[in-house]
Amino acid sequence: MPSNSWKGGLQQIAATIASSFLNMGWEVTLSYPVFPYFYSYYKRKQLIPLMFFWKKSIQFYLKNPDFTYSEMFKNNENLKIETHLFYDCPQSFKLYDFVLIYTEYQIKEMGNKIDQSNVLFYFLHPLEIMQGNSDFFRSLIRNFKGRIISLSKFSNEYLLDVINKEAPVLPPALNPIFLKINDNISDEKEFDFLFNYIPSANKGFDICEEFLELVKTWYPEAKIGFFMSIVDSASKLKEQFPNANYYFNISNSQLKEMYSKYKFFIYPSRIEGFGIPPLEAITCGTIPIVMNVGGIGTYAEDNVNAIFFEEDCLELAVKKCVYLLKNPLELKKYQDACLEANLELFDPDTYAQRLLDLVA
Repeated sequence: MPSNSWKGGLQQIAATIASSFLNMGWEVTLSYPVFPYFYSYYKRKQLIPLMFFWKKSIQFYLKNPDFTYSEMFKNNENLKIETHLFYDCPQSFKLYDFVLIYTEYQIKEMGNKIDQSNVLFYFLHPLEIMQGNSDFFRSLIRNFKGRIISLSKFSNEYLLDVINKEAPVLPPALNPIFLKINDNISDEKEFDFLFNYIPSANKGFDICEEFLELVKTWYPEAKIGFFMSIVDSASKLKEQFPNANYYFNISNSQLKEMYSKYKFFIYPSRIEGFGIPPLEAITCGTIPIVMNVGGIGTYAEDNVNAIFFEEDCLELAVKKCVYLLKNPLELKKYQDACLEANLELFDPDTYAQRLLDLVA
């Protein structure tokens, strides 16, 4: 289980998988590396201070039970949680029926001397093989001797095109909390637009800003909120939008409550392995405003339970939102479609068996 310096998608995917296997009676170990991507950064001494920052952050978050998503495990005695340097782990891989890894760095850290027959690489995101140190990542995947599965058809297409390897596709399971009936979900949502605002071009922060300008022009009375990572700076936004809501480092129960308050969720990511947040929003009756990337098209349908946009035609999406805000009956059709979405593909109770069937 890889570790970031804040709670994120990798942890949730791994924890949900762990929960599903625990419910089948399996013994599961969740392994949090003390340093993320330790092996590669160890060779670059100038990043030592950054490594210690990450270590401090991870230790801080490990004290927060929501970082480990422990609400899923209910003190299950078959669960073990370890924290260590990842490169110390591979010799123990032979003790497990299979080992699930998530990053190309972890392939490197295993080394060539480890039997990879029981190692399963869950290929989540195409970005790392497309840019940055891509030749390094591509060679690791090409030489990997274990099994590979992909998070979405979108990721698998890049895997096939760039690496010339094809892998079966297994979408992620939803955190169980998003499948529970929520009595607090109502048609009368208090706020209008929730922005997934992360200062990254890949995550579309500039699209958020353009969207905001259009909203100020066409619907200036809009009530807005910003969903942000704890490492993001909100000072500039707070100067521009002092009356907006700001959400940092919130638990899953708070996350569900947050989504449920808004009519629209703007998720402008340009590239995704899958895209879990818009799926979470849909389960709360909140309409995602998205580009059709990653696995979004497997659960969201344009002009039914979502509004899709092209990057050069953002105005059409904003006009559609404003139209729905001014026509509550039309808005309710979208909200009802969200709550009626078929989520069978993302059922955590059946996820473990689907994974076993895939690798059998």
